[in-house]
Amino acid sequence: MRFLSIFLLLIVQLVYAACPRDGAVGSNGNCFFSLSFNQTSNQAEHFCANYFYAHTASIQSAFDNQVVLNMARDTMPNAAQVWIGGTYDGNGITWNDGSPDVYKNFGPNSDPGDIVLNLATGKWATAAWNTNIPFICGLGGATTNPATAQPTTSCQPPCPDEWVYVAEFKTCYKSVYGVDFGTADLNCRSLGGVLASIHSDEENRVVSELFKAGLGTNDGNSELLIGGKRTGPGIADFTWVDGTPWDYHPWASGQPDNTKGNEYCLEIWADRTDANSQKWNDCTCTNKYRAAVCKQPAKY
Repeated sequence: MRFLSIFLLLIVQLVYAACPRDGAVGSNGNCFFSLSFNQTSNQAEHFCANYFYAHTASIQSAFDNQVVLNMARDTMPNAAQVWIGGTYDGNGITWNDGSPDVYKNFGPNSDPGDIVLNLATGKWATAAWNTNIPFICGLGGATTNPATAQPTTSCQPPCPDEWVYVAEFKTCYKSVYGVDFGTADLNCRSLGGVLASIHSDEENRVVSELFKAGLGTNDGNSELLIGGKRTGPGIADFTWVDGTPWDYHPWASGQPDNTKGNEYCLEIWADRTDANSQKWNDCTCTNKYRAAVCKQPAKY
């Protein structure tokens, strides 16, 4: 009995450690979080599984449906519908995470197919598997336990509490809020990490999606500070404060421009909806930013 209690406690710790700040916790302690870029049903499931040891979300109650609906509306105000993690055969539901078929919330005349949540009505419908729309991941369902999904017997979660574990990179991320560069750097280091470096399109997209504000704005008020620092006036004169190679840099159009010779730090335009969405801009280090992203290696 004592072992079972410890095991269940570990599951809860892992779910809470892995739930992004803009995610939502359901009735059973499972974590739901939104990804606002478009994928087919299969691609969405693979993304949740490969990056988070999760699945597209299963919804097991009216309470959880409302939790997911509210979260999706807040974080994706321009989306009409999102993938969740079930397939309907006209009678029953098969959930990708193995959860039981105990709750249904279909609107009228729903045909067999992969299930979507309508963000206007809160009801479910079905769509062709190759429809490209945003999606909801769920962590902590019937088969989404990182303690058993990973090749380890460790009794420690891969990340500290309140850090987000991204399995694909074996990395933990956390945001700190309302900081300039110097304060963000100190805060990240005091938490055991460092301001984040980013090394691929995949990592840039994951960080942007996890820590965006959900504002859907192009007015520059949703900056996301990361760990790049200018070392000189040139376009390539940047380095990462964690010492990793400067090998990836998706600059926004016309950037970096070092306005007034005073832009020595680096931000992601995570909330923009135009062509510069998730692109980078050089910025003033002394500004106070909405959020900064910390990073540290996962334990496994």
